[in-house]
Amino acid sequence: MKNATLKDIAKKANISIPTVSCILSGNFGNTRVSAEKIDRVKQIAKEMNYIPNGMARLLKQQSSKTIGYIGAMTNNPYHWEVFNDLDRILGSQGYHTLMSPVHDTTQMNKERINDLLAYKPHGVVVNTSPQALQLETLAYIKKVSPETYLASIDSLNYNDYNYLCYNTARSLLEATLLLCKKGIKKIGYIGYEKYKHKDAFNEGYESVLQALKVYGLEVDLSVEIEKPYLCTPEKAYEMTCSALKGYKETLPEVFFIYNDVVALGALRAFQELNISIPKDVSLISTDNTFLLESVSPTISGISFKMETALLKLIQHMIERKDCQIDVESELVYRQSFNP
Repeated sequence: MKNATLKDIAKKANISIPTVSCILSGNFGNTRVSAEKIDRVKQIAKEMNYIPNGMARLLKQQSSKTIGYIGAMTNNPYHWEVFNDLDRILGSQGYHTLMSPVHDTTQMNKERINDLLAYKPHGVVVNTSPQALQLETLAYIKKVSPETYLASIDSLNYNDYNYLCYNTARSLLEATLLLCKKGIKKIGYIGYEKYKHKDAFNEGYESVLQALKVYGLEVDLSVEIEKPYLCTPEKAYEMTCSALKGYKETLPEVFFIYNDVVALGALRAFQELNISIPKDVSLISTDNTFLLESVSPTISGISFKMETALLKLIQHMIERKDCQIDVESELVYRQSFNP
């Protein structure tokens, strides 16, 4: 059934469309309407199952209790978990989340961004991948809508913007130093690709190298995966199998893994090659989503305390205060790690 419009209600009530709009929105301004007309219009709207167009109302306002979210929609549930937490916290504050998903990570979609900005959101959060797209998106919004409160969620901090930074590089550095202190000397990395531009997994890998150098060590085995942020478990499985079959030396004691999707494929590769986890090799991933507990053995992960950080970001955004937040992390041990 077609939704009733203001025009439909005005025709049945035999009054003007602007008057109907004033009554149903509650915004009378200088318009004087009798109680009888108000009751009649509301009754007709109820009978016709009228549903107000909230987005159209927002477009007419100078600002709205809406926060825009531009986020990468990959097969990694991390992005969905961040969005769900953000949406839930905003809802508790009386705000709505208007999502603009990014499916193509190779180029910025200006049309979608412009559509989002047309709703005049109170602020916009950008959480895409890779970093080149993140920076391009932030710069574009700042240029076309400088009055919009803009915040970045990423593994790198951008000092020119408000940001929430889950510092993968720092966390991997600390985790590697911790393992070295425990006496572990052979560490590998799964999900590295040498890009021309700065990116999180490059930074993470370099942090592992940096920590190992403190102890006079090097990364023993690096499994390269093209665009690991878009990788499927099947692709990670194939690349890990290929690297392991061609490796003739003693395997590393621990492997750090780019993300949880890659971790699923890597775990399958180890198991099919009869490499016992954690007896022969330990695994540590870097997103700590629900995926790590969906397999056997469960996989250890670096966990970022995102909920607390998101709450702080939203408070700053609502109050339109500058913020630069570094998210705390911890290493969560599960069955895949043998201390």
